[in-house]
Amino acid sequence: MTDQVAAPYSQGPGAYPPQAGGSTYPPSSSGGMGPAPKQPSKGKGVIKRLIGALAVFLIVTVGGLAWKYFNDDPATAKVGSCLIDGPADDMKTVDCAEAKAVHKVVGKIDGKTEAQLNAGGNPCTAYPTAEIALWGGEKGRKGYILCLEPVKK
Repeated sequence: MTDQVAAPYSQGPGAYPPQAGGSTYPPSSSGGMGPAPKQPSKGKGVIKRLIGALAVFLIVTVGGLAWKYFNDDPATAKVGSCLIDGPADDMKTVDCAEAKAVHKVVGKIDGKTEAQLNAGGNPCTAYPTAEIALWGGEKGRKGYILCLEPVKK
């Protein structure tokens, strides 16, 4: 019987068992051992969620401000704006040239409660042409007082 010696493992590219140095099996498509696939970073997912939340916040905020700016709510009235007549809850800002315009804003006082308006005295003394003081805001919170004069036609 003849003794046969087995050929040693080839250490060339794509050889098995893998060489030292971190290569993995199965071999890469290039014929050599490729590195293990990288796991996605958890930090990138958190950043994407934060950016998404910020985008939603900005859209809601800008939309709310645009609604308030383009709305005919008396809260958006500025000095020189005009209002239609009616109950305080139904008043709306209108162009002063419109026939419906009855009151003109000559002053606006922010940071006042409804109780301060009803406490007596005229909060619009700084506006001598004002004949009506109209409070607006949430009950129990600070709001604003509009000092109104009649529209001159």
